[in-house]
Formats: sequence, C-alpha cells, structure tokens
Amino acid sequence: GGMENSGAKAAQSKTSDESSEDKASTEISQKSNDDAVVKYPPPIIENGFASFSIPSINSHLICSLCNGYYREPHTIPECLHTYCKSCLYMSFRSGFKNCPKCNKSLEPDPYKAVLFDRTMHEIVNKIFPHLAEQDAKDEEEFYMRRGIKRKQESKPQENKTKATDKKKPIKSTWEDSMDFQLIPDAEPVEGKGLSPLEKPLLRTSGRLKIVQLKKFLAEKLKLDVVKLEVLCNGAPVGDELSLTFIHRTRWNDSLGEDMILCYRLSEDTA
Repeated sequence: GGMENSGAKAAQSKTSDESSEDKASTEISQKSNDDAVVKYPPPIIENGFASFSIPSINSHLICSLCNGYYREPHTIPECLHTYCKSCLYMSFRSGFKNCPKCNKSLEPDPYKAVLFDRTMHEIVNKIFPHLAEQDAKDEEEFYMRRGIKRKQESKPQENKTKATDKKKPIKSTWEDSMDFQLIPDAEPVEGKGLSPLEKPLLRTSGRLKIVQLKKFLAEKLKLDVVKLEVLCNGAPVGDELSLTFIHRTRWNDSLGEDMILCYRLSEDTA
C-alpha cells in the first residue's frame, strides 16, 4: 500500500511538473516568436487622462542600440529612426557613418545629419519622470568622482531661460522639431505627375530650408533638384525659406495641425 501511495504521489508530481514545463515552454515560445501578436488592453481615457499599459508602447520608446529608454533622443530625418544621443555619437566616433537600423548613409558629416527629437524627449520624460532625475544624479556624481567643478555660468543661463520661457515655448518647439506632410501636387504641370514618397509624413527641424528639402526629394525621386518645385497652399515657396517661416506665413491652421507641402516638376522644366 505504501509503495502504491508513493507511486501515485510520484505520478502526480510528474504530471504537475509536466504541466509546469508545458506552461513554461508555452510562455517561452510566445516570447521568442517574433511573429506572435501580443495583445494589450486598450487605453482607458477618463477626465482627460489616459491610462495604458507601458509594455504596449515600449517598442516606440526603446533605443535599439542600448535597449533602454531614449535619453536625449536624436532622429535621422530621412529615415525617421531614433536613437539615444550618446548611442549614436559613440557609433559615429567608432567610424560608422550610417543609420544603425536601415544603413542609410549619413555622410559626409553624420553629426549634422541627425536632429534632437524634442517631441520624443518630452514623451519619455512625462511617462518616466524618474529617468530625468536619475540622469541629473548620475551627472552630478560623475563630476564629483573626478573632482571636476561645474561651470558656474550655467546657473544664470538657466534663470534667464526660465524668465523668458513664457514667450518662447512655441518658437523653441517649432525650431527643434516639426511634423509635416510632403505629397505630389494634385494638379501637376501639363499632367506630368510625380510619384508619392513611401513615407510622406516627415519630422525634421523647423530651420530646414526648402532648398534642403528639394535635395531630399531629388534623391528619393531620382530627379535633378532644379526640376523640382515645392508649394504651400498652391503657391510656390522660395528655396531660402525655412519650414518655420512657411508655417507661420503661408499655412492655415484650420486646414490641419500638420502643414502639407506639395511638390511637382517646375514649370520651366516640365
């Protein structure tokens, strides 16, 4: 009878272990399967506040180079891939001059081919405010351990910035980052329409000039830059105008938050 009980307990234990192993293997297979679609609960919106699962948005907030949340995120305008500033700069210092994800060339000067992504920076800091606090502590400890004195002039500059904050938030935001659409003109010259971009929604610096935008278009469309014309609200815009200036003087906000620019063959070359 004792042997029977022992056998029954052993069988029960084995069955329990197999069940645990099956459960574990199922969990592992789900995590290791890249094609598996993980479903997260939808966000809950109450009184103007949204509650959501952090894992559901992690893929948009994590740097693929360090697998940590973005710190001082910098974006490559041409491919819209984002990385931590320190991760990118370390890559550049090692001699790499391409986008780490899609291998887009950033030559001749990769440091000038990336832009601080203020929007992503603010999103990460709002969701994880403790990261900014930890950054400040780590920086302070870094200087203390090495006996390096912080620059005293930085404090008055901070106070000066705070005093003028009320007048400059919009200007600063637009200059640092701007979202806009770049699409073919609906009424091309002599019916010679151009192909749409694979990614028509772009984000770049508001200081970017139309001449630089035309160079980007020429590369994407395999055309001579002099053959291209960029329009806002149906009117051509000059090469030396910046996106910020065009948004303030030519764009009508009633048409949408994101400015829409159109491109076509120039009338002189069509």
